[in-house]
Amino acid sequence: MGKPQRIELRTPDRLWATLDISDAGMVLRHDLEDVRVETCPGFIAYDNDCALHPMQGAPELFLNDSNGLVRLKVNTDEDGILTDVVDPRGKAHLAVELRGPGSIRDQPVQSGELVLTLKPMTCR
Repeated sequence: MGKPQRIELRTPDRLWATLDISDAGMVLRHDLEDVRVETCPGFIAYDNDCALHPMQGAPELFLNDSNGLVRLKVNTDEDGILTDVVDPRGKAHLAVELRGPGSIRDQPVQSGELVLTLKPMTCR
């Protein structure tokens, strides 16, 4: 793989966690307590200052830069959990979820968007 990589998992005003990637694997780093993991909002992944956009490709998730270049490929399970990512604290799974307005009844079709989030280990 070469040089280790760090992906920041952020909201506009806060760094929630990092994803450290090396030859040893993908490690989720955070200092969140259980209640913060349970109430985690969706966040954006950044490689340096470059926002990465999640794209689903079953059973994988791709994080692409604004030019469409794949920066990271991660395996997912049927619940959206990124199975290649390990939390050494044993508190959270890194996951992808579909969020957004969706479509209801006679309203125009609106697509949601994929976001990264944390789910408690106890959710499985």
